[in-house]
Amino acid sequence: MFPKYYLGEDVMLSQSYEKSKSAQLFVNIKITLELICAYLSFYSVLPL
Repeated sequence: MFPKYYLGEDVMLSQSYEKSKSAQLFVNIKITLELICAYLSFYSVLPL
């Protein structure tokens, strides 16, 4: 039961990944930029 479920899940994920590589790349860039902004704002409020 569980192996079939996870196998089907993997197949669905891989198919959707093949369809949306550019969208995934855009999301990865967006998350990276947000993390950089959060990192910079966090260290800008610390007293140096």
